[in-house]
Amino acid sequence: MKKKIIWIPVSCLMVLSLVIASCGPAEEEAEVEVGEEEAEVGEEEVEVGEEEAEEEAIVSPDVPKYGGTTTLTELLPASAFDPFAINHVMCGTVFITNEELVSGDLSKGPSGTGENEYFDGFAGQTKYVKGWLAESWDLPDDQTIIYNIRKGVYWWDKPPISGRELTADDVVWSLNTFFSSPMSHIYNLFGRVGMTPTSIKALDKYTVEIKLPPGMQGMWLVCIGANMYTFPENITELVDLNDWRNAIGTGPWVLTDLVPDTSSTYEKNPNYWQMDPNHPENRLPYPDRQNCLVIPDASTQMAAFRTGKLDRLATSWESAEQLLSENPELKYVKMQTAGVAIHLRVDKPELPFYDVRVRRALNMAVNKQELIDDYYEGNAVMLGYPIKTHKVWEPMYIPLEELPETAREIFEYNPTKAKALLTEAGYPNGFNMKVTTNSAWADFLSIIKEYLNAIDVDMEIDSMEGGTFMSFWVGRKHDEAIYATLKPEHPYMFYTEQITQWWDCSFWSDPRIDEAYVKVRQVLGIDDAEVIRIMRETTPIILESAWGIWLPTPYNYTLYWPWFKGWNGEFDICYNDQGRDRTFIWIDEELKRSMGY
Repeated sequence: MKKKIIWIPVSCLMVLSLVIASCGPAEEEAEVEVGEEEAEVGEEEVEVGEEEAEEEAIVSPDVPKYGGTTTLTELLPASAFDPFAINHVMCGTVFITNEELVSGDLSKGPSGTGENEYFDGFAGQTKYVKGWLAESWDLPDDQTIIYNIRKGVYWWDKPPISGRELTADDVVWSLNTFFSSPMSHIYNLFGRVGMTPTSIKALDKYTVEIKLPPGMQGMWLVCIGANMYTFPENITELVDLNDWRNAIGTGPWVLTDLVPDTSSTYEKNPNYWQMDPNHPENRLPYPDRQNCLVIPDASTQMAAFRTGKLDRLATSWESAEQLLSENPELKYVKMQTAGVAIHLRVDKPELPFYDVRVRRALNMAVNKQELIDDYYEGNAVMLGYPIKTHKVWEPMYIPLEELPETAREIFEYNPTKAKALLTEAGYPNGFNMKVTTNSAWADFLSIIKEYLNAIDVDMEIDSMEGGTFMSFWVGRKHDEAIYATLKPEHPYMFYTEQITQWWDCSFWSDPRIDEAYVKVRQVLGIDDAEVIRIMRETTPIILESAWGIWLPTPYNYTLYWPWFKGWNGEFDICYNDQGRDRTFIWIDEELKRSMGY
């Protein structure tokens, strides 16, 4: 089998995840793997004074240190800065400068109890959520949310806000503006279909009351609390928020410089409200500065990381193996990607895919275990959708061997039965089909084409460059099928199974899934056991439908240098909360120097 890795950049997947999810597995458990706990360092001694040497003798190397600069790749494209005027995924700096009402409880993460890797946020389970700008919340009835705003949080000390305290009025204005701005992400997802709150008001300086339509409390508890960023009251009337120089937040990092398509620079907020939960006497953040570089080319990213100019790098398993062989002292985590599938349009009676027997046949014709063994060299899982294999999903994940046979057999390579199913469905001589794809993925599809040829299905690969493909994907303009990523980060939102969402590229729907989504909206963030029950109940329904050709889900790796501390793989610590991990990191400058960087 020809091996040519399709490297789907992690940053790209984050963007795709956030655009829509901004609110709205193998048979073995995939474990977080880390490299050696302590890095080997060169023999060259660092000269220090007597007092300093004594201090170093008693201070653990894992005790956080202040100072230094961390250098990372840009979190998201920063092509705009006003999230009320455009989908907030285009405002990449907002994820670092501004904060939400709730976020993840890192005491249950890899640096704490280890219950949650925080690869995928809170995984629909309330126990992994804690207050952030809101110290706590109450649910006095099933149509009300009360957020109790934290006292002692201050805006950055810059005009026109000049360091005043955050209040409930700021939160109310921010939420109302998001819900009333036609270009905001929240309005486009929910404002057009009448699912928004009926009222949002401040009861006093530190209390926000939100009234909701029936059956929406669970969803809004998560979407408002963990995915809507807070700004000063009336800020859009005081400054042009789309000018990055007017950025204003409560976050740990103050945006001080930006070169479009090149870099952004942040200085530490000296008056940040939060203390280190593991070292309560320490005020966050630790580094003096954070540099974020825009490096779209994967090979250039690798070169920058290899020479110590980047502290952390997300990359493919193939590139990770190369870097680890060159630098065995590197630490790493590996995580399941969003995965990919050939989404088959099931809404057109004239297409063969309209018949579920055809869809099942296409699945059985692909030797998925061979893809895992030969193409991915073991760096993939067979069943990674709709629930990932990560540890946090264990309560709702159903292993392949425990699925009903009707779901299990479509993962088994059986071209003989596939051919029989095609004959039964009226296609004894097969048929022609067209799959639209990004040109970067065409080589992989050529392997799938060979499998399908064996059952007389001739697959045409309609290859497009990235921008054109995105237009087809988001607009669902493909005629027959499209090869694209899945959406397992928030499975309880059923993004790829709701025909109103652009993620549903198969145009498949099922009344049982629609009913499940209605139930989840009521209990998400409130009744964890019920969310888990619903997800276990719906998994076989989704898989048996075979609305896609399910393909193995590869791993991506994130490598980091031993001097990059306070981070153990936390990417999303609540709900698309992909910048919050930068609050806790620190740099061991002495270790970095001793390693020759």
